[in-house]
Amino acid sequence: MVLRQSNSNLERPEASCLRLSLPFSCFKASSISPPHRIKVAIHYYGRLAAKQGWRFDSTYDHKDGTGEPIPFEFILGSGKVISGIETALRSMKVGGIRRVIIPPSEGYQNMSQEPIPPNFFDRQRLFTTIFNPTRLANGEGSTLGTLIFDIELVSMRHQ
Repeated sequence: MVLRQSNSNLERPEASCLRLSLPFSCFKASSISPPHRIKVAIHYYGRLAAKQGWRFDSTYDHKDGTGEPIPFEFILGSGKVISGIETALRSMKVGGIRRVIIPPSEGYQNMSQEPIPPNFFDRQRLFTTIFNPTRLANGEGSTLGTLIFDIELVSMRHQ
């Protein structure tokens, strides 16, 4: 399966896909896969499946002083990011792109896990949807927190 998303920077044939709840993935890239305790930099588009694919955040929206997008950086294995992103990155290579469908069990478990949208209203809308007590009580939890991330592994280096 090849990811082809129009009107985005992820329109590359070497992209990959991974559904964390099913045993399949496809990708093509170069270099080595990241082990534990490595600083990684990624670009991503984060969407919420429950809101018709509403895009709640993207590193391509965060620009530096020259107008270049700022990648999201973190230490792999630190536990600061949602586990679905870490799981996907463990089998990726630098330059690889992957669409990851993250079930609620590997998504946001609390409001302090990253990546967190910097915009207050986007953050509130995301967490209000995922942690909606009425809908969770009605058994809708399995659909509320399903996330879709398009991830590009930009770099990795020893810390």
